[in-house]
This record gives sequence, structure tokens and C-alpha cells, in this order.
Amino acid sequence: MDKATFTKRRRGPAPLPPQEQRTIRLGVCVTQTELAALTRAAFGGLEPPADMRPQTVRQQTAAHVRQVALTGRPTPIIAPPPAINAQAWGELGKLAANLHQVVRAINHGQAVGVSADAVTELAAMILHLRQELGIRA
Repeated sequence: MDKATFTKRRRGPAPLPPQEQRTIRLGVCVTQTELAALTRAAFGGLEPPADMRPQTVRQQTAAHVRQVALTGRPTPIIAPPPAINAQAWGELGKLAANLHQVVRAINHGQAVGVSADAVTELAAMILHLRQELGIRA
């Protein structure tokens, strides 16, 4: 294949049309206290999740400030999942690990009387339950 004809495939979502691309940066200086207040406002009065990357926190805060400045209304906040969901997530993880061991036994011919289709169906159900809990892996 000739280098001139080879084009690298672009990954990710399609680019926005030029009129919708945010290319102009508007700098606003704030104090640490003001930044903390803006960040809390962006997260519905709560501190951002401890596992969230700092870059994501800044992006969420900037999106909140832009939304309030342009529309006068804050962005709707998606409430974090309840703590019980995290506990259920962990329990489902143990179940999924046990299921994986059953699949390995089936694949090695060591499991007797276990249907591979039933195990696949159970795995799909566990995945669905984990998605319903609303916690990212």
C-alpha cells in the first residue's frame, strides 16, 4: 500500500460543524475560594467524586459556568448513585468471578451437568444488573 493513499482512521465521535466548535478561550481569574464554590455549584452543592479526574472536574465546572452565564439556569445535576449500589456492585462482582470459574471449568471439560447457555445467560443478567446500578467500572 502506498503511503500517499493510506489515511489513518480517525477515532472517536465525528467532529462538530465549525459553527458549533468551541475554539475561543475566555480567561476568568478566580480565587481558590471562588473556584471551590463554583465547583460545588457544578456538582449540586456536593464535593466532586474523589475518583473523578481533576481535568473532568474542571470541564464540568466550566460547562456549569457557561450554562449559567448563557441561560441563567444551572445544568441539571445527576445525583450520584446511592451507597447501597456500590455494595451491590461488589457483591455482583463476586458472583461474576464465580461464574467465570464455572465457564473455565466448562471450557476445560471439568464441569458436568452445567449448560454453557445458562452460564452465558446468567453473565448477561449480571452485566445488566450492574449497568442498572449506575456505577462505572
